[in-house]
Amino acid sequence: MRPVHFSHKAIVTALVLVCLFSGSISSSCTGVKNSISDQNTATITRGDIESTVQIRGKLEMPHEIKLHFGTYGAIEDIYVTYGSVVKAGTLLAKLDDDMQRQAVEQAQYGVQMAMNELVEKTYSTIVGYPQYYPSIGIVQRFEAAQDELAEAIDLMDEASYREAATEMRLAIHDLQACRQLLDPPVEINSEDYPNIFKAMNRVEDHIDSLAYDTETTLSVQGLINNGLYDDARKKLATVEDQLAGTRLVINSIVGVIKSYSPSYPDTSTSLDIAKQVQDSLEKIQSLLEQNDGDAVDTAEQLRIAIHDLEMSNAILENSELIFHHGLNLKLLRYNNLNLSKAEKALESAKEALMNTEIIAPFDGIIVDVPAKEGDIISTVDMTARTIVELVDTSIIELDGYVDERDVRNISLNQSVDIFVDVIPDKTLTGKVIFVSPYGNTQTGSAKFLIKVALDPADIPLQRGLSATAVIPLGNHSNALLVPANAVKSSAGEYWVNVVIDQKSGQVEKRSIIPGLQNDDFVEVMSGLEENEVVTLFRLSQ
Repeated sequence: MRPVHFSHKAIVTALVLVCLFSGSISSSCTGVKNSISDQNTATITRGDIESTVQIRGKLEMPHEIKLHFGTYGAIEDIYVTYGSVVKAGTLLAKLDDDMQRQAVEQAQYGVQMAMNELVEKTYSTIVGYPQYYPSIGIVQRFEAAQDELAEAIDLMDEASYREAATEMRLAIHDLQACRQLLDPPVEINSEDYPNIFKAMNRVEDHIDSLAYDTETTLSVQGLINNGLYDDARKKLATVEDQLAGTRLVINSIVGVIKSYSPSYPDTSTSLDIAKQVQDSLEKIQSLLEQNDGDAVDTAEQLRIAIHDLEMSNAILENSELIFHHGLNLKLLRYNNLNLSKAEKALESAKEALMNTEIIAPFDGIIVDVPAKEGDIISTVDMTARTIVELVDTSIIELDGYVDERDVRNISLNQSVDIFVDVIPDKTLTGKVIFVSPYGNTQTGSAKFLIKVALDPADIPLQRGLSATAVIPLGNHSNALLVPANAVKSSAGEYWVNVVIDQKSGQVEKRSIIPGLQNDDFVEVMSGLEENEVVTLFRLSQ
């Protein structure tokens, strides 16, 4: 039943019809006698009362987000438009990511170089680290893709679809990098190296299964776009199993072709010093052959030669030690630090690559697409410029304020009836989800914010519609009732004026304890008896 709003004038008019009238009465406070006909009175009776609190406000859709890219570039694709219904994890828009892909490749190259140097110094029995094809870096990228797919499956199990889609997109990028690393030199053919081409084909199949739909089959991304999360999870698990087999093929082909030229560390330095030793010895020999060399000069040249020879031997011994036994702790830590820095740079580059894509964080409807394909996103506005705006229309709230008298009767999860002005024949339902502990006193008496969440409805609703929430506080039968406009209150005390003598017009101010209240009546818990007569206060009082 819709709430009915009565004005004070209407209430007074209705009560006049049932009030008992008597002669003039005099005020007990002033002693001035008044005609009873000049005042309205009412008889205390019993009846039923229902108490509610009404909250007036507008419908809101709080689950909305303005999505933007996290990096700069030109918008390559926008896959949605006004009114598009999307599921969590749907790819909504994409920048031209050539620059970010190159940055990832460069960072990957940095990791490989750091790994190469570490291996070169650690296992220097193959000093002059060999150049392998396929590169050892493919193993690292493939392992990263496996880890990302495993994480995506876990997130799907937790219903974190947006995060799952992000991990899957990272896996796709890593698999695409693997495919690039597998590109063979011109002289490589499938007859001589069949497993290399087998690995290439398998990686391409994995990428297609994850990212690209066919005429008959949806990819994992396609299943996510359509909200078929169970099917997407199953297909992800299938691809994950297939990756394990591809990993074995990749492990079997890494480094099947290699070329390197081993050399001792610091060989050039050692040779230069050895040349100096040779020069010193030739001078000594010349002095001795002339038989007129100064003994001091000869001794000096000999001392220099011995010093240079010792230095050369030290370098050669150190090179021999590294060649046979690896590097020292200081160099090991240095190279490990370089590798760690390179790996962090790779992670940062991959994050930047993911910032070129916008993925729906939740189900909803696209309500605004202020950007268009070809627009340039600069470094200035890349985190502020809205590309698409997404709203979840399944979550609707009504916000409103109640005064300090009513807020104490409202609690979380109370049932609520909602009446939307433009839908007069429909009663919606909901529950209280927030009661503010902080009152706003700017307008005099404190007002408290109440948030009501609407239950799912079978009719479309729009944000901004005016509505009223009615919160039932209780109902009593056979209660002792006094008209609401017969009751006055101040500082938490309530009272009425009871007619003591109708003939003399004498009244008595009497305190009461109220119970349930509504716009029309107040339940009297104590202070009055049935059939007693009370005066009605004028609207101006």
